[in-house]
Amino acid sequence: MTDDLDLTPIRRSDDAILAALQHRWGIVGHLTRLPGERDLNILVSADDGRQWVSKTARAAVSLDEFLMEIGALDHLADRVPDIALPRIVPTVDG
Repeated sequence: MTDDLDLTPIRRSDDAILAALQHRWGIVGHLTRLPGERDLNILVSADDGRQWVSKTARAAVSLDEFLMEIGALDHLADRVPDIALPRIVPTVDG
């Protein structure tokens, strides 16, 4: 069983993160690790100036919890398009 309060840092190499971003999202860029209490948050900056934040959730986060967070962000983006909040970027295969 996983521990919801486990705050052990998530360990992913920059090379592994860059490979996943390119393969799953077609994103190529430079990484800057951001602070985070539970997740691994990384600012991804492309050479053309576009930026994204990549979030890796802990194994203790259930799929339902993760999908609820995505659904809430999508709902707000649809209802209040001018609000400053993260937007979900679909993978290259949807």
